[in-house]
Amino acid sequence: QALTLPAVAQAVGELLAALKLRPSLIVGHSAGAAIAMRMVLEGLAAPQLTVSINGAILPLQGPVGRLFLPLARLLTVNPFVPPAFAAVASLPSVARRLLEGTGSRIDSDGERGYAHLMADATHVAGALRLMASWDLQPLADALPRWRAPLLLIAGESDRTLPASHSQRVAALIGDASSSCVVLPRLGHLAHEEDAAAVLAPMWQRRVIAD
Repeated sequence: QALTLPAVAQAVGELLAALKLRPSLIVGHSAGAAIAMRMVLEGLAAPQLTVSINGAILPLQGPVGRLFLPLARLLTVNPFVPPAFAAVASLPSVARRLLEGTGSRIDSDGERGYAHLMADATHVAGALRLMASWDLQPLADALPRWRAPLLLIAGESDRTLPASHSQRVAALIGDASSSCVVLPRLGHLAHEEDAAAVLAPMWQRRVIAD
């Protein structure tokens, strides 16, 4: 099936139901935050707290936003793109530059993990399919009716999604149960750079117990 946001949220919700799991805390990073919020809006999950780490929740702004989806769709129809990207990304220097472009500095084990994923043509093809099907406007339109507890965590140095993205989400929701925390010096992969700093706001919301 198409990897649209509603379809992915539904699939994860069905997985939780099959496993008979009812999470009290759901943490989503980047596109994962949009999936988590869609699940809550659709009644597929009812956590005590939803946490967005540098969440990709609103449509991209400006020329990048207008070009992003058409370009991703164009790339998905070309079967040579995923293996070509994977071949180039398998070079350590290329993977490192791509990671540095997120504004994050992670350890060598983390770099090797991302390089491994980027060198997998099947994984690249799946990521492109996801991006080609991604439409965040319906989620953005639903934000004013969001009333569940939400913690938005943003990295001050995120080059993929600026912290202002999460701040705009908080403003659109405008509910006291939602808050936004900006962490200094951290980039898009904030949770991999400094897990303790990312966990600290969750401790403060009293969802994670000592």
